[in-house]
Amino acid sequence: MKSLKASRWLGLAGFLLVPLSGKAALNLHYNFEGVDPVADPNVPNVAAGATVNGTLNNPAKVTTLTGTIITVGTSRYALGTSLSFNSGDGDNGEAGHVDTGFLPADLGMTNGDEWNRDYTAMAWVQFTSTTGDNMIFGQLTGVTDNVLHHGSRNGSLHSAHWGDDIGPDQSVVVNSLPGTWHHLAYTNSGSTQSIYRDGVLVVGPGATGTNITNSVTNILV
Repeated sequence: MKSLKASRWLGLAGFLLVPLSGKAALNLHYNFEGVDPVADPNVPNVAAGATVNGTLNNPAKVTTLTGTIITVGTSRYALGTSLSFNSGDGDNGEAGHVDTGFLPADLGMTNGDEWNRDYTAMAWVQFTSTTGDNMIFGQLTGVTDNVLHHGSRNGSLHSAHWGDDIGPDQSVVVNSLPGTWHHLAYTNSGSTQSIYRDGVLVVGPGATGTNITNSVTNILV
């Protein structure tokens, strides 16, 4: 099995919004409050009715941050607990991450033919690497390399259903200033992908959204 190729980033309140039985449903919501990478690998899924929690993997490569003040536009926010996910050895090993416990199909994130479904994946993020692939929502490779990749590539926002990508060519950089946080939303609507930063469409819509992601490995944060 290949390793998740992610460098370092900080995230808060990552969650997925997907349609369920014709209605929008919040299936996954992490706020990271009370999460202790050293003492307990459990990451509660606080979405209403949730029964599957996340699990921290490689906790030695995960640290916490609290009390950060951020500015988005003209508004200032005090963040709660955030997690810092550090890269693997040599920046190419398995990074610290949260295993959601869900396969793509469980979250409506399969994207081939009749299985294609609308979804939105969102998180508060601070990227601290502009090198290579940095995933916010992704997968470990398993029997195939066809993995989901919502995050950045070489310093630009990137959205990919393996071989079906948007983002890097638009050169929307992940940080406007060092230490800057952004709310990022990765959407799949019908057969197109888009990326929103702080509520503004910055990449897309584009790509077909129909290439099939790896169906046998869980979605990771």
